[in-house]
Amino acid sequence: MRIRAHKLDGVEYRAAANIGPVIVPTIVVLHDTAGPLTKGSSAAYLASKNTAGVSVHFVVETDGTITQLVPTHRRATHAGASIYHSREGCNAFSIGIEIVNPGRMEPVDRGDGVVRGRAWWGQMFEDPVGILGLVRKATSSHGDGVWMMSMPYLIYNHGNSMKPRQEHLAWHGLVLPRDHPFWLTHAPINGWGCTCYLSGARSPEAARRRGGDPDKALPAGWDAIDPRTGAPKGIDKGWDYAPGASVARDLAGIVDKKAATLPPPIAKDFKDSVRSVVPPAEDPAAQSPKSPEDAIARGKEVLARLRTQATDLAAAEQAGDLTGAAMALQDAVRAELRKLRPVGEAPIALVPGSRKQAKEVMQSVADVMPSDWVQAANAVPLKVHVSETKRGGYLPGNPPQITTSQSSTAVHEYLHHLQARLPDLDALFQDLHRQRTKGEPLIQIRKGEWARKDHYYTAYQGREYAFAKPNPALEMLTMALQPVLGSDIKSVRMLRDLTKGDPEMLEMALGVLFYWKV
Repeated sequence: MRIRAHKLDGVEYRAAANIGPVIVPTIVVLHDTAGPLTKGSSAAYLASKNTAGVSVHFVVETDGTITQLVPTHRRATHAGASIYHSREGCNAFSIGIEIVNPGRMEPVDRGDGVVRGRAWWGQMFEDPVGILGLVRKATSSHGDGVWMMSMPYLIYNHGNSMKPRQEHLAWHGLVLPRDHPFWLTHAPINGWGCTCYLSGARSPEAARRRGGDPDKALPAGWDAIDPRTGAPKGIDKGWDYAPGASVARDLAGIVDKKAATLPPPIAKDFKDSVRSVVPPAEDPAAQSPKSPEDAIARGKEVLARLRTQATDLAAAEQAGDLTGAAMALQDAVRAELRKLRPVGEAPIALVPGSRKQAKEVMQSVADVMPSDWVQAANAVPLKVHVSETKRGGYLPGNPPQITTSQSSTAVHEYLHHLQARLPDLDALFQDLHRQRTKGEPLIQIRKGEWARKDHYYTAYQGREYAFAKPNPALEMLTMALQPVLGSDIKSVRMLRDLTKGDPEMLEMALGVLFYWKV
């Protein structure tokens, strides 16, 4: 299956009543419905304007049928009060999937050897293969789930690797319960070139028919740590846990090292063959842009690369769909940026006692920001006030204060904070403004606001603040980056106008976003 335009191919899409703003999802949250199994009932409820205000991206029925309710780039309200790796409010950065199943059950023993369980709403379920025995071990009202536990035994199968690892051969045919701790670290794939795989069975007898050996015991010391790798013996370093955000850079380095050992023609073919899945390694000698011209030149290369790689962007531009092209460009920028540098890994520092809503809004901002920018600005925590009626603003001080709504305005005002904390970054935009408006008079654009208009996509970008001299153009940076980093229709329209009206400024924004480092 593929995702096109934020919808999963080949599945029914039914728009939920509760669909939030644009997000950049980085995790998947699995839920179980813990309710009746009537097909379609859970999807209907989650799509409705229900009193709980909940929604979810996907619902998976007991027969495997999938219904999508929320586009993958929009927020669903499925996680409630939640935290993941110190990030609060998982709705703002996750895909929610509901798996239909009855949840935790109380065992019912009628003395006939049949495993039975009664769900919390009273319905009785019978299970001849012991699935319910796993479900009722759950300690909360939502159990592990019948659907997820449909194969209670797992079989380790050795693949057809040309150079098999002896440890992997020793595990071939091993049959263990699905919840055995062995699978937490040893579920394949377990290293480069490993072709091992898992299969499932409903009973030890069924596992034997599938080539497993239920009588086979785990080798002694299977969980001993190899001091060379820091992982269990037989598991390559880094394959005993889920790789983190640095995986793309690690893979790129491995590819480059391997290519260096090959003859040039073969090395080129090898690197070309993996380019679609392993991004080019970042040049460690690359320096931050030192001038506007340098940033613009690098941004021009980035934009050309995005237009080559993002087929939906190219198609929208060829069709003259400027709004669609702007949306596709935002998506392409975020995807490509994460290949090149850490993004969204540093939460924004707020003053103690900040409200939950302020934390959620600023986390959505942090999700799209280069992490080193945020970490540098965190030396001075922010006080944030969220209001849908007051005009957004940034006030320097101790602490600096932001007033914002739940929109790209939050990105704009946080960029003012970065501007204050990262003067070298702001200097690039101030220099560009001086170059482009040299000799141009100040004109009034509205009451109390004066600007040098140049040919900016909006005159507001050239606004100058008398109190900020000698670097008065405080909207240069914000109005260049908000269209690219924002996540609402306002930012899409801004990017549409920027792309059409001032392509040089777009290139400047991309050059800085991709390459300027603290």
